[in-house]
Parts: sequence; C-alpha cells; structure tokens
Amino acid sequence: MPKKLNERLPPFLTNKKEVMMLRFANLFLFISVACLGCAFLTNAASTSCFAHDIWIETSSSIVRIDEPVTIHLKLGNCSHGKPDGKTDGQLPQEAVRAVARLPSGLTIELSKTLVSSSQQEGNGFWRSNITINEVGCTWLIQRLDDKITHDGRKVLGKMIAKTPLVVTRELDDVSLRVQAVSHSQPIEFLLESSVLPSIESGEAIDVRLLKNGQPLAHAQIAFTRPFELNSEGEVQHAYLATDTNGRASWIPTQPGPLLISCTQLDESEKGADYDATYYSTSMYLNINEASIILPTIAKKENLNQHAIKPQQQFCDFNRTITEKPVANFYPDARVSKHPF
Repeated sequence: MPKKLNERLPPFLTNKKEVMMLRFANLFLFISVACLGCAFLTNAASTSCFAHDIWIETSSSIVRIDEPVTIHLKLGNCSHGKPDGKTDGQLPQEAVRAVARLPSGLTIELSKTLVSSSQQEGNGFWRSNITINEVGCTWLIQRLDDKITHDGRKVLGKMIAKTPLVVTRELDDVSLRVQAVSHSQPIEFLLESSVLPSIESGEAIDVRLLKNGQPLAHAQIAFTRPFELNSEGEVQHAYLATDTNGRASWIPTQPGPLLISCTQLDESEKGADYDATYYSTSMYLNINEASIILPTIAKKENLNQHAIKPQQQFCDFNRTITEKPVANFYPDARVSKHPF
C-alpha cells in the first residue's frame, strides 16, 4: 500500500482488507442515499401516485343560511373494484384548488381556509368550515391536475369532485327546482334529479356524464356507499353503464352518503412526459329516509345533441339560463364574480 495513503488512514485501518471493507461500506451508503433521494423526488413529482381520485364530503347536504358546514376534501380510489380512502395521503396545500360556487355566480375560494385533520404532516385530509349567505344550491368543486402513476405508467391526471349543498332559511321549508348544472370541467357529472333524494319518494338519481362538454356514452359509473362495509366486509357498490346520451339512473334503497364516480383512461391523449390522460370525476350525495323537498324537477333536454358551451351556466334555484364569463379556475380574490 502506498505510504501516503497509509499516512492519511487511522492507525487501526492500515490493513488492506480493512481499507477495502471501509470503501465498500462508503459505496453502499452512497448508493442507499442516492436511491432514497430518487424515490423522494419521484414521489414529489407525482403527488398522488398512490391514489387516483378526489371527492368532497359534507357534514350535511342541507343547512340554514349563515349556518356553518364542515367540508372534507378526500383522496383515495373511488371506482377501482375496491374503493378506499387514504388516511396518509394528504395533498400539499398549494396543490388544492377548491371553491364554493353560489347560486348568484359568486365563488368562495376554500384553499385559504383549510385545516388539516391530523397533527402529523402529510397525514389525514384537508377540511374547512364555511357559511353560505345565499339561499339556493351551492356547488362545492375541487380540481386536481397532476402527473400520476397508474398501473406503472406515467399519466396526466385530470380529477374533478363536485358536491351540492342546499342552503335554506328553514330546514323544514325547502322547495327546489333542479336543473342540469355544468361547471365547464374536463369531465363532470350533471345531476338531473333532486339534489336531496329520499328513500320515501322512490325517485331515481339521474346523472349525465360529460367529457370535454360532450356526453360520454357506454362509460362505467360506480354508485358506492363510501367505505361502509356490509356484513361480508365488502364495500357496497353498483356499476351501471351510461346510455348513448351519457345518462344513467339508479334508485337508492338505503339512506346515508352515496358517492357517484367514473374514471377513464384516454390512450389517445399523451405528451412528451406522459403516456395517457387519466380522467376522474365524482359527486357526493346524502340520501334521506323521508322526502323533505317538493318533487318538482326541471330537466334540460336541449343537451341531447349538442355540447354545453363553456360560457353557459345553468342556475339552480328557480332561475333561467344566464350568460356568464368563461370559467376561471383561479379566482383572483377570495370572492369573485367569475364562475368556477
């Protein structure tokens, strides 16, 4: 061994075998640190590599005006055979884009009011408490655009979650005419039946699925009791296919929360750093035991043959179609006149 190397080594490492073992240990440590760094960067670049879908849960589907309501922004897998919710998959707060769209067209940005459900960073989910000062149906909307890993492939995810919230002056005095509501998203459900369905009425839940403004035919929709296990320990769900107009109907038989979801993998939409585009949309409803609203439903049949124009917004509370500006996904202020 060269003398200069010996002079730099501690006296207990002048043996050639010991020197080789030290070098091997250093090399192993370097490789381990490099692998951990790569894994961290890969996970950071793909925010939701372990979960593909988002949805919004509310403490109630109907509240009095100016009464607080709790909102939970959930992350998990909606309709992949075994739906599950993630308790350790919290999105970075800067990645959360969520608003409450009021009947008047005003939007309240929710991302500035978020509080974590867990004291540990990265765990739990985001929640928010808000009050609505407009009577009618407010829509809670969340969107996430992100590069994700789907079945081992890099794909571009476009994920949308919508939930209706009925605001009234008195809980026992609700009369609501419901129309199909579009929020100009890449993929979304239009609710064409009551926003407050009940078991007593026996009324079907009618939804219409749009992708890029066009009805999506022959798509599989999942109607799921969100993560409530039956006696066999399985998630209760039903799968239906949309018709040629993108519509599907389902009659609930049990009260409680219901998650309606659909996922689509479009192989034709690819880019330089992703192989396909993953579309995911969800709608959360609370099924009531008894009827608490009038069964007057107004459906918009003019959507049969034509795509919905981005500037058209269908108002919910006994109002007519009005022209509004193109949806702005990033409101400039907490309350904005731009529709979501």
